[in-house]
Amino acid sequence: MTLVVDPPEGWRYGFPKAIPKGYMKMSWDDKKKWYIEQGYPKSEIDEYGEFFVISMWDKEDEISEQDLGHWEYYGSPFDPDDYFGFIYLITCTDPENPKRYIGRKQFHQYRKGKDRVVSNWKTYSSSSKHINTMVEELGSDKFKYEILQLFETKGGLSAGEVKVQWELDVLTEKYPDGTPVYLNRQIGAIKFIPKEEVNEETRERLSRIASGIREERKDKEGLTDSEEEGITTEEKSDKES
Repeated sequence: MTLVVDPPEGWRYGFPKAIPKGYMKMSWDDKKKWYIEQGYPKSEIDEYGEFFVISMWDKEDEISEQDLGHWEYYGSPFDPDDYFGFIYLITCTDPENPKRYIGRKQFHQYRKGKDRVVSNWKTYSSSSKHINTMVEELGSDKFKYEILQLFETKGGLSAGEVKVQWELDVLTEKYPDGTPVYLNRQIGAIKFIPKEEVNEETRERLSRIASGIREERKDKEGLTDSEEEGITTEEKSDKES
């Protein structure tokens, strides 16, 4: 899903459009500048004044039509040169072998003292021997390759992969018959199948904690700069007293 925004009569100027990163925290002047950069006339923004009311909603993402090799990506077209790499999901669509794998891949190779070169990311089929063996046995048409998220930095990519793998419990998630859902055999430095799992009660508690944090962030994003500054000042006073 992608959050999109549509200003008054936005269809005349190519709206709705996906909101840029950090939109919710932008000042009105920055938002106004963004609308103008997107082709919306400054004169109309000024004319609407306080009645410049926008609509926002989640829009179903569509598969990107750019050349991504065998990868699918549900998002806006992008330039691989602007990113370090991506986290991916490989799914075996054979009903007799419903397996998955979460991994990461760089868009470029970096060698000391040399210019970066484009990697084999378009045809890459994972570093997993298990996945590659299955591809050889079943054929590549039985596999779906999906880019989950793009990352601009090496650190972000490495941490993101581990985060997603933990979130999905790739080491312990099983089907009712006891067979593993994922073919991942390690998460970061964890190269064994844990004998204990996080129980359902803890999962629910973590979910409530995450929901509470999201609500706190929403409340904070809704404050004006002066209100937020006031809260910060109050917090400071409390600590000093």
